Amino acid sequence: MGNDQVATHRLCKKSDGSSMKPSVSASRVLCRPALESDYADIAEFCKGIWDGGDYVPEVWHDWLKDPNGLLVTAEYERHAIGCCKLTRLAEAQWWLEGFRVDPKYQGLKAGSRLHDY
Repeated sequence: MGNDQVATHRLCKKSDGSSMKPSVSASRVLCRPALESDYADIAEFCKGIWDGGDYVPEVWHDWLKDPNGLLVTAEYERHAIGCCKLTRLAEAQWWLEGFRVDPKYQGLKAGSRLHDY
């Protein structure tokens, strides 16, 4: 088992603490700092969130430039399928917001990977 699969396996736990076998697809979800080019994918799937009223597309460009935070994208097969924004509010205080995963890709552990990034 490769290192990536081992890391994935550690993340795949049932609520009772027992292990689940990770899917091959889950091991191909990559989390990284967001790019301007991720915007189209993110804006597209956000159209279906909050009945089309999701604020993430409106603040995406500002979040990319925020020196006090980190905007992260989950990528699968060269598509942005999730995101979250972490902002430092004070010395030991952080704010996590805009946590989204495209419903078409839920089940790939993208949310867990974003959280653990």
